Amino acid sequence: MAKQQKELDRFDKSAKRNIQIATKLIGLIACVIVLSCVVVSFLSLTVFDQRQVQATEDGLVHTAGGAQRVLEDWIVTLKGYAVLTAARTDVQTALIQTDTTALQALIADTKAHFDFEIMAITDTNGIVQGGVGVSPQTNISSI
Repeated sequence: MAKQQKELDRFDKSAKRNIQIATKLIGLIACVIVLSCVVVSFLSLTVFDQRQVQATEDGLVHTAGGAQRVLEDWIVTLKGYAVLTAARTDVQTALIQTDTTALQALIADTKAHFDFEIMAITDTNGIVQGGVGVSPQTNISSI
């Protein structure tokens, strides 16, 4: 007995589609591949994003630490300049005699050897007796 072919009725709600099995398999494989790509991409971006943020934070911490060490080194260097300048007997003599012209000349000589932009020699009251970048007789607390 030959199987009778059923005529396609567009209005039949229980009608089965006449789609070949190969087409169904290819469609299923394509859907699985697309879904897999989406899941893997999402997971990769999530993990990468978390690691990238952590790496950026670590880099900023190390950079800030390096900048802090540079600033501390500058402070030590500037304190050394101050000690060397204050230890000079000619500077001490000019300060005791309040000879601002001699102090200005001594500081200009000191500036030729050291790298600084502003330097002031003050008396015990904080009044500038001589300096570079600061006018004499300026109260250092007003700067």
